Amino acid sequence: MTQEELNNIIKLHQNWINGEEDGARADLSDADLSDANLSVIYLNDANLYNTNLRNSNLRKADLSYTYLSYANLSDANLSYANLSDANLSYANLSDANLSDANLSGANLTNTNLTNTTLNWVNWHEAYGLKVYVAGLQSSRENAQLVYIPSLDIATTGCWQDTWEATKKRVASVYDEDDPIYKKYQLAFNYIEAQMKLDNL
Repeated sequence: MTQEELNNIIKLHQNWINGEEDGARADLSDADLSDANLSVIYLNDANLYNTNLRNSNLRKADLSYTYLSYANLSDANLSYANLSDANLSYANLSDANLSDANLSGANLTNTNLTNTTLNWVNWHEAYGLKVYVAGLQSSRENAQLVYIPSLDIATTGCWQDTWEATKKRVASVYDEDDPIYKKYQLAFNYIEAQMKLDNL
């Protein structure tokens, strides 16, 4: 697919969103859009089933309600992208950058998140993946400690590592009498208590 063809599809899709007569919902299923520059585009509610978006730039793209099931988004830049209510079931997001992305209400059933950057993600009401979140008033207001047990990934601020590595990092950075250290312990204990209730 040429850039001109893609631009035309995006234009018609925008017209469709705006309710214009010449508009048409974008159907890019099975298309090869690898390495494409799609930053800041509006493809909300588009059909991107099984689309190859490997190494594409989707920074700040609006992909809300978009059908991305089985799409290949490995190595893609999805930072600050809006993926709210998107269907990402069985999608490949390995090695992708999802920092600051909005995944509220997204379907993450069997999504491949191997080595994905997940800092500052909005997980509110996302489903298909169990995510534990604890509020944390640390050096930043309204910070969060996030843990995904199935992946053993913990994030807080720009930090991302395993659960145990995160606990060790906090212990190495803050003195036990430091209020921030104590707040982290509260957050760790809260998430671990939630996991115990869920038999994890």
